[in-house]
Amino acid sequence: MLFLLIGLTVCTKDEPTAIVEEPEAKATKGVDSTVVPKIAASVFTPSISCTGVIIKYDIDYNGGVQAGISTVYWGTTAYPTTANSIVHEAGVNGGGYSFVITEGINGSLCYTQGKNGRFQSDIDRLQPATLYHVRACLITASGTYYSEDISFTTNTRPVITTLDVTDITATTAKVGGNIISAGNSFVVERGICYSMTPTRDPIPYGDDPYIEQEVQSYNRTGEFTITLSNLIPGTHYYVRSFVGVMTGIEYGDQLFEYGNVVHFTTK
Repeated sequence: MLFLLIGLTVCTKDEPTAIVEEPEAKATKGVDSTVVPKIAASVFTPSISCTGVIIKYDIDYNGGVQAGISTVYWGTTAYPTTANSIVHEAGVNGGGYSFVITEGINGSLCYTQGKNGRFQSDIDRLQPATLYHVRACLITASGTYYSEDISFTTNTRPVITTLDVTDITATTAKVGGNIISAGNSFVVERGICYSMTPTRDPIPYGDDPYIEQEVQSYNRTGEFTITLSNLIPGTHYYVRSFVGVMTGIEYGDQLFEYGNVVHFTTK
């Protein structure tokens, strides 16, 4: 069973302001180019994971009627723009899902149609334990406008170790793991991979057998034990613990971290 995080927005209610990066006005019939839209962005804190985050932003045309295109830029330096933003994003606009890939920039381009509204950008494929800066952007006929720079830090990777094997019989054995840190992320599952081949790297959902335990708990740590059964008598096995935490904003996205390899021989 996998978990999808859904929550209420925590967008700021402060009066949004816009930073004009490209103030050169372009004459457009019926458009008051002197009106500066207001833009405010905020991090949806519960969505922060090892590799993803949800950004909420509000656009107020401040009495203007000009249509525009909105998106979100992010990067590891302050005040990201089209020149220094990091790519890969999906976004939601009025219930519709927008996924746009362009050269050098991958973002959600939401056609705002000159209407005030709240928008959402779902950013994925970030690096764990990294500080990122974000700005919402509105592109109109009279210029390009940015929100203030906001920042967040992605969660760290989880840490897990494999415990010693106990209660070994001809066909069974008890193997445990210890989740030392969940990296402040939501733990989806934990388990044990095992193999008779020492050179292989056991991974969940791979070719090697594994046993998983559903966790579905925020920042869950501690020890756990799993019983391996139907083993072959007199056979040497290699085992490794693993933990899967929720990452990004796509349904089913997980990051797996593995413990050390422990080996034993059945009786």
